Amino acid sequence: EPRTGAAKNLSFITSWEHAKEAEMEAELKKLEEQLEKKKAAYKEKLKNKLAMLHKSAEEKRAMAEAKRGEEIIMAEEMAAKYRAKGEAPTKLFGLLKA
Repeated sequence: EPRTGAAKNLSFITSWEHAKEAEMEAELKKLEEQLEKKKAAYKEKLKNKLAMLHKSAEEKRAMAEAKRGEEIIMAEEMAAKYRAKGEAPTKLFGLLKA
């Protein structure tokens, strides 16, 4: 009889251990799923930030190109004006006059 009680006790302990182990594994799986969701959300957020960065850089490049184009047009207009008048720009040749 005492052995039967001990065997029952050992069986109970083993069942308890397996139940707790399954409970902890379920909790671990739940945490891993939550972390995966957070990771995916953060990854998406960073991808969006990267896309915004590229868009901003493209806009800045376009503005720089437009400004460069305006400067070239202004220089061409000034050159045409000086050619039409037949005179040299004073800022460019100011050093040669002295």
